[in-house]
Amino acid sequence: MLVALSGYKILRNDRINKGGGGVAIYVWGNNIKHKILSSSPSVYAGKSEFIIIELTIPPNKVLSAVVYRPLKAAYLSDFEEALSNLIAGYEQCIIMGDFNINLLSNTNEANKLLTTLSCMNITVCPLGATHHTAWIDLMFTSKPKLVLTHGQTSAPGISFHDLIFLSYKLRPPKFKPKIFTYRDFKNIDTDNLNSDAALIPWHEINAIDNLDEKICRFSQMITDLYNRTVQTSNKPPAPWLTNDIVQMMIKRDNAYSRYKRDIRINVLAADSFEQYRMLRNKYTQLVRSAKMHCSLDLFGFMTEPLVIFSKRLCNLWIGICKTNFSSPLNISPEEFNRYFVQSSCCKQLVGDITDTTDINHHRIENESRRKLFYFRLVSLKETYRANMRIKSKAEGPDCVSIRFIHKIMNILLPVITEIFYDSLSASSFPTSWKYTIVKPLAKCTSTTVLDDLRPITLSKALGFLVHQQVYKYVNDNKSFNSYQSGFREGHSTCTSLTDITDSIRMAIDRSHVTTLVLLHFNKSSNMINHDIILEKLKLYFHFSNNVIPWMTSYLRSRHQCVVINGKKLRWQPMHLGVPRSSVLGPPSRP
Repeated sequence: MLVALSGYKILRNDRINKGGGGVAIYVWGNNIKHKILSSSPSVYAGKSEFIIIELTIPPNKVLSAVVYRPLKAAYLSDFEEALSNLIAGYEQCIIMGDFNINLLSNTNEANKLLTTLSCMNITVCPLGATHHTAWIDLMFTSKPKLVLTHGQTSAPGISFHDLIFLSYKLRPPKFKPKIFTYRDFKNIDTDNLNSDAALIPWHEINAIDNLDEKICRFSQMITDLYNRTVQTSNKPPAPWLTNDIVQMMIKRDNAYSRYKRDIRINVLAADSFEQYRMLRNKYTQLVRSAKMHCSLDLFGFMTEPLVIFSKRLCNLWIGICKTNFSSPLNISPEEFNRYFVQSSCCKQLVGDITDTTDINHHRIENESRRKLFYFRLVSLKETYRANMRIKSKAEGPDCVSIRFIHKIMNILLPVITEIFYDSLSASSFPTSWKYTIVKPLAKCTSTTVLDDLRPITLSKALGFLVHQQVYKYVNDNKSFNSYQSGFREGHSTCTSLTDITDSIRMAIDRSHVTTLVLLHFNKSSNMINHDIILEKLKLYFHFSNNVIPWMTSYLRSRHQCVVINGKKLRWQPMHLGVPRSSVLGPPSRP
């Protein structure tokens, strides 16, 4: 016999072909979404009877089950199997019922039940004897900390068993607002910045002989100036969100909670609903007014071009940049780090140079008409152009943005030029500049493997200056292969495709058979052996004895780390390959 309860819906699993038995669950109200996930067969077969449902109380989903095991029925194997297939998808679980397994006695069935549910991270709620001297009416939950109260009470005239009850806390979690911390470059006082920069004794850097110590001292001075002048600011999640709106939001939510409580305890809720409605309307008016004033202050009459409009949207943090990569792949962050440092196929290339026949052939052929390549001194103008061409807003390992360097370039230009001169004349690349930060970005919409990701590295102005000199030398001496289309001015992939198409058409006109062989070098930048490339630069391209040591210093002893979701992983050494996405990286792959 089932009793109708006002305001409740009943989900039932009746027993057929035998009196008694069956299980049911009452669900209150219309706001709780529910669905039946699994249930035992209705035809009685001497086994346990159960019903498992899903309760949705946003944002929570709770797996709830009611179990009845007849006295002489088989063990709960069917129920445990159904539960094990579903429990992985739920963090919260509540199980109640008459198990007819006495937990007050140390029996095999009692130990097996507790052990099985414990493996699913489900624990029993302690009670006393619920039927005479036996504790057979049981309650289990996966979140004991959310149980407000539980217990048992006698029900004479209804059942010889005690009624068991449990009060469970299911309040939606309140997320803390995100506060974005950033360096406020727009409000820098340029005059004060240049005044402070002019007072710094930059001449002390020129007195240091060691290049790495010189770079370290320069970075320290820049960092100190950076921290003094560029203040850290916090940006709220919405510029229109004021304290008055936040307080009104709290009042509205409290009024709504009182209204829902009055309905739950069957109290006349008209007054509480009216109070909630007034606060809700007032909150809506405040938000609309705040948004309108914020839009007027930000955009005005919108007479500016679309580009300026896009930049103004950046003030609202709307579409300003690619978000930090969040991995949909089931791999560890350290695996990301190792992946971008080395590839399994790269290990086959480690070792001595195996064949220099082709290199020696070109050396003998070109030696009579080739001059050696030497670095020339860089001018102040070249240094200025090399630094100002860097448009990236990214920060290096020292956390200083190139935008800050740009603001005081007129003061730093002699110092930076002196550092570049020391690096080229000493044939040494600064050690601190060999540490590269890699941020993986998706090459496609849905990333399924690591090959769908690419690293973004931070370039340096010194590499651009070296690239200009190397490119001019190689181009003037006609060292480029006539069919090379990459990293060569005036020879793009479109040029290569046009040449191939034209050759195929000419062959067709001559009734020739055309065969096209395509080779794909996967992650070629990561597979380059440093010994091979340095030997080729020396023998074929005729780099001088002061350039080769600089190239050696540039390629070797490098480290990089991957940044995922703002977290910097461990620095990993790079034994092979050239720096990807850098200015000097592609041209150093002859």
